[in-house]
Amino acid sequence: MEGNQMMKNERFRNHISIVAERMGKGFVVILALLVGGIAQNLGEAAELAEHGMKAGREILPAMLAALAFLVLLTVWQILIWARTYISIDGTTLVIEKNTLNRKKNTIGIGNISNVNTEQNLFEMLIGTCKIKIDTNSLSTADSTDVKIVLKRREAEALCGRITGIMEELAGRNGQEGQTAPEMVPAKRQGGVEEALRDTPGASLGTMFVHGFYQASLLSALIVILCLVGTAAGAAESLSKGNIGRSLVELLAAGAVVIFVFLSAVWDLLKGFIQYYDFKVKRKEDKLYISYGLLKKISYTIPVDKINGLKLTQSFQGRLTGRCMAEILNVGMGDDQEEKKSFLLLYDKKAKNAERIRELLPEFSGVTEWETQKQPKQVWLLWLVRGLIWTLLTAGAAWIAAVIWQEYQIWILAAEALLLAAAGGMLVCRYRTAGVGVSEEFLLISSGYMGRRFLAVRFGKIQYLQIKQSFLAKRWKMQKGTIYLLAAASDRTQNIPYFREAVSEQLKTCILKRKDKARENL
Repeated sequence: MEGNQMMKNERFRNHISIVAERMGKGFVVILALLVGGIAQNLGEAAELAEHGMKAGREILPAMLAALAFLVLLTVWQILIWARTYISIDGTTLVIEKNTLNRKKNTIGIGNISNVNTEQNLFEMLIGTCKIKIDTNSLSTADSTDVKIVLKRREAEALCGRITGIMEELAGRNGQEGQTAPEMVPAKRQGGVEEALRDTPGASLGTMFVHGFYQASLLSALIVILCLVGTAAGAAESLSKGNIGRSLVELLAAGAVVIFVFLSAVWDLLKGFIQYYDFKVKRKEDKLYISYGLLKKISYTIPVDKINGLKLTQSFQGRLTGRCMAEILNVGMGDDQEEKKSFLLLYDKKAKNAERIRELLPEFSGVTEWETQKQPKQVWLLWLVRGLIWTLLTAGAAWIAAVIWQEYQIWILAAEALLLAAAGGMLVCRYRTAGVGVSEEFLLISSGYMGRRFLAVRFGKIQYLQIKQSFLAKRWKMQKGTIYLLAAASDRTQNIPYFREAVSEQLKTCILKRKDKARENL
């Protein structure tokens, strides 16, 4: 199939390589079963190799069964590929599956949120590309609606065709008598690579800085505790004159430390590989984002599909005044291995604020706005819950101290440390969390040691849920949850406690923006 054929209303299939991609996990499972079977029957395997078909009667049937299952799986996947057709019919994308049951999915192109492309290492080697299409649907916001695998040139043609129809639909503005989009040749849009051709990627230093600031302090704490435990154990053994035992303990503990250390290093390296050569650029009304080394990912995001802006600060980022920026929309952060929907990597707040004004002037200024802290009465609510929690933990500590009397001091010290840590976390939470309301945005701040600042357009909020316990009602406080069109991790956003008067302000702003959106249709 040639690229110009894609511009016509013709049916086409995925590239045949999609069969191998879908069967990748199946191959791994079968290989694991075969290896496991051979490992449990090494004697039989050796006997089979030495004496041929007369021996190894137990391992051969299992291997033949696995091979037969693999053949059936391959035939089934080829059948699915051969009977699945994709086409563009006017302003709709149609996917037909004619296997045991006939299924036809019709997606309105005007309802598409964004069209993204992705290439893993296998696809780069054979020259194919995966197209990922997401729609403005709350029910499917946590997963990609459509995945299509085509040759690179054909994928670019299809993306251009869909994008052209999206622009035609958006440009109609309800005018009558205009030529239908299917009758107008789609304007061939430059792909992500063309849009980012002159945009420099993130440097190695920037990537390592980002890796440091997004690293978890828990991993570093575990490494430190392992080192301290190793040194303490070795010192105790040496003091007792047991040099051989101390060396063994030192080697064993060192192995654990090395394992944890390498795991932390791999986390940093994994992020470096995943977001290698990170690029972002604004061109007209779209954002173009590209990154990846072994898995190249490209996003083309219409600005009007962006629901919110999120600024994240880790503990070390908060101490040094650095933050990273993410956007909330359908299509980014869907995959299990890609939870972050990056817009900007970690950098100084002032520099990222300047970049946000350049890339998203619609959100210009939100980084300088401050949120109001939770009402002081929230401490009364926390005190009631804290007393209940303290009674439960203190009772458990007392029972443990009675049972293990030789460890009474350690148990009581652990209880005191736990209460102090809980109190410290509440102080951090009070100083960090807050709510702000502007004319266009709802501002939410949350976190403990780190901080997360979220700015959401009122017109993009699907619905608002207000919660109030009887104690909160007594002290005239409320909290809530907003629901957005975004990936599963960002679909719901909790609003910390605020005064009752703010809830009416929130409802008014949401309804006002919804009414304005209807008028513009």
